[in-house]
Amino acid sequence: MLTKRWMTLMAAGALAAGLLLAQPRLGRRAWRNADGAPGARAGDRFERIAKRLNLTDEQKAQARAIADDARTQVKALAPQLKDQREAVREAVQKNADDNTIRNLAAKQGDLHAQLAVIRIKSMAKFYAILTPDQKQKAAEMRERMEDFLRNHRGRMGS
Repeated sequence: MLTKRWMTLMAAGALAAGLLLAQPRLGRRAWRNADGAPGARAGDRFERIAKRLNLTDEQKAQARAIADDARTQVKALAPQLKDQREAVREAVQKNADDNTIRNLAAKQGDLHAQLAVIRIKSMAKFYAILTPDQKQKAAEMRERMEDFLRNHRGRMGS
């Protein structure tokens, strides 16, 4: 029973992550139309997922708001993440001592934990707006994605 709940939550989480990823990414150029609006690629991905789950217009608006909130929170962490990457790069180049490396690793772990908290909370919020039928569909979509990744893991990127 607990495993089924866990898998359902993970499926919804993966789906929510997909919705979040369907939005323009932080630090990367989003596809843009001539008017500067996000391009069709990100919007199409969101619409495909929304259509498969049969999301209502209200649910779509809620999902977008959840994604926007998560994106805002991640953007607030962006300067710290950039500074951390630079500090790690400098430590590597200077062959830093063990204590410095441990401190950098702890800080990096904390920042990544903050990102994980944002992502997980967003996934839980998205899951909460789904109906039981949509939750089931989300679990099935997650299963298909996992099967695909399991079967293609070695072939991707080669």
